[in-house]
Amino acid sequence: MPLANVNALGTSRPAGDLLADHARHQAITGRGNASTTEGATTFMRQWPHPQDWAAQPLACRLGEGPQTTSFLMVHGWLQSGYDYLVSRKLSSFWREITASPLEADMARFRGGAEAIGYTPIQSLRSPSGACSSRPTYVSRT
Repeated sequence: MPLANVNALGTSRPAGDLLADHARHQAITGRGNASTTEGATTFMRQWPHPQDWAAQPLACRLGEGPQTTSFLMVHGWLQSGYDYLVSRKLSSFWREITASPLEADMARFRGGAEAIGYTPIQSLRSPSGACSSRPTYVSRT
């Protein structure tokens, strides 16, 4: 049986509330500009229920810029599917987790990865899809 692309979870919050949360998050993290705001507005206009986006074919999902989807994912409002996660490099991931529910979890992940031999840069890159699958072991002597 093939793996499902989409987790049925997500959010039923109104698109306007998600856009307001996005704007607040951009302000808290000192980021954002007219282009970011327009991208989020366009995405939410097309996908007022973000999980509907996740049900689209992978090619369609990859056609969207990752900035808005990354924000929705780290806040638990969108489950993108494993196929998307392994196909997309989420370079904004670490900026998006600031002040999100994932921030503490990712700090623990990095600590655990480094404790078993991953380098600090590998522990930083692996969750965003930019790291080799083989760890480089650090000498403890």
